[in-house]
Amino acid sequence: MTDTQVMKCGHCNKEVVFYIRGEGSQGGLKPVDLLDYGDYHLTTWRILECSVCFKPTLEETRTTYELEFVGNQGTIFPTLAKSILLYPSLRTPLPLTRVCFIFLHEARRW
Repeated sequence: MTDTQVMKCGHCNKEVVFYIRGEGSQGGLKPVDLLDYGDYHLTTWRILECSVCFKPTLEETRTTYELEFVGNQGTIFPTLAKSILLYPSLRTPLPLTRVCFIFLHEARRW
């Protein structure tokens, strides 16, 4: 069964089911790998597909983990997670190709 998530689509503006199509983390790390680094923050990205308009959404989650020792055995567990949508974003009202065209056009004027 495919993992799903319900949220509002930034493309079709409907509250729908999204299918998780891909997931990865910064540096390809997994939470257990953090024990080797001493930095207990992990950034993961997920690509989700809208079940109505079939367009992609990119979600970033930053998770903070805490290290707890029982004897000499260390275990990490999540203490805080914050997710934001990177795409689509309200900060880019024009299609990105149009933004690049405007930037290049203005740069040629100088």
